[in-house]
Amino acid sequence: MVGVYIMPSSAHVHSKLVNRNDQDQDHLQVFGSITRKRKSTTKMDSDWWKQVPCHFNWQLEKDCTVDYETIVNKLDSKLETRDEVGWRDSVCDLLLFRGYIEVSQKFKEVNLNPVKAREFFLQAEEEARELDDNQERQACLTVSSANRLWLLEKFKQSGSAAPNDEREMLLKTLTENWLAKPTAQSEELHAYIYVIEGFALARLGLTRCQEALQRYKRATEVIQSKASWYHTCGELVGRFARKHTKSATDRYDGMDEEIKYYEKAIELDPTNDAARCDMASVLIKIPERSNEARRLIEEARDESCQVILVKARFYRRQNELQNALDVFTKGYLRAEMRNIDKCLAKEPGHFYAFVHKAWAHHKLREYDRAEATYLEAIKRFESSLQDRLEAQHWYVQHLVKSNSGRRVTEKAASICEEIFKSCVKILKERPGELENRITGKWGYLTEATKNLKKYYSNIPDGHVKIRQLQFQLFQVNIKD
Repeated sequence: MVGVYIMPSSAHVHSKLVNRNDQDQDHLQVFGSITRKRKSTTKMDSDWWKQVPCHFNWQLEKDCTVDYETIVNKLDSKLETRDEVGWRDSVCDLLLFRGYIEVSQKFKEVNLNPVKAREFFLQAEEEARELDDNQERQACLTVSSANRLWLLEKFKQSGSAAPNDEREMLLKTLTENWLAKPTAQSEELHAYIYVIEGFALARLGLTRCQEALQRYKRATEVIQSKASWYHTCGELVGRFARKHTKSATDRYDGMDEEIKYYEKAIELDPTNDAARCDMASVLIKIPERSNEARRLIEEARDESCQVILVKARFYRRQNELQNALDVFTKGYLRAEMRNIDKCLAKEPGHFYAFVHKAWAHHKLREYDRAEATYLEAIKRFESSLQDRLEAQHWYVQHLVKSNSGRRVTEKAASICEEIFKSCVKILKERPGELENRITGKWGYLTEATKNLKKYYSNIPDGHVKIRQLQFQLFQVNIKD
């Protein structure tokens, strides 16, 4: 079960939700029993608040394929640059999730920090009080209050000078915002809470993508005016649908659904350039809609890092798709470099900006600059397993493709051995984590193994090392 919700009693709410999946049926059963209990007695169970939806009962640890440092780097990068980057929505969902992972053993494992978690929850509440929409404000305060109660429960010292008073205050807030809600308001409250949950799920890797999508879809069933929700639905549909594609130019199942979500987002908010760019990136794969894709890109004026990078990739890929002459490709790469530098000026910790910049240097045959940028990325994001693996992976591609004959050099092989060791360890200790990125056709482990076999085949006793590779792959159920 993805969390147990207490819902205000209403035949209308019950009829609206009764056709949802089995998990929701469980929610309704719990709701029914609690409602009957509330009607039969004036004294409520002292632990009733534990069933209020929040990060602590959404089972976010299950099947997560992203490590703590990767999540934190991306969230903190956004928070640090919020004044320079345009925000369309509240950052309450980000702050609430950021606080939760500070005390989650799955994500952090050691050095849990309840004081820091509480600080993030309090920041989320400050943000919530500035919101114009009453239901959105109450949703954020509800989730934050429940999170803080769990914090007091799990860590008796939460940094509060008076935990008993704090507990009473939080219970009062939950009573006002959660239990005493009329039916119509309750549905809207749940929609905003679904989005808070969906935001967290969407950052846990492809294995939780579908669950995140379902939360956003449920929210749009109740509130149809949020452009950013439809945009997120499109992003999630695309991410999951592209899971098994072999190249950036491949068409894939789900494209039509993804496009419809972007169209709805743009219809609701014509200034949503992020949705416009994402839609263009899909349309360019459809030859008969390539002109529409270019028009969408050219209309985008947003200066956020997300839009800057998508626009840059679009122009480069369009030239590659059309087999443009090398000189034109170089021209667009120069433009891309300027865009990436603008992004890094706004958001210095943007991982993909580093990777794109390094690859652009490579395509321009500026190999020394490419190597320096890759090494900087590897060092900067060393603590993030996923980011480090990806930076190493692309650095190896650079090393192999930048030498005559595309040989696997000793330096490239050394990095491949690091990648191989890290990937095997992940597959042994955390099966399923980063699975597609590791073992897919172009995955880190797949490419590292291929390069190591090339290198070993040209050194003394290389056949022994190749057999050792094969044995290690066998141990993690990978067919060579």
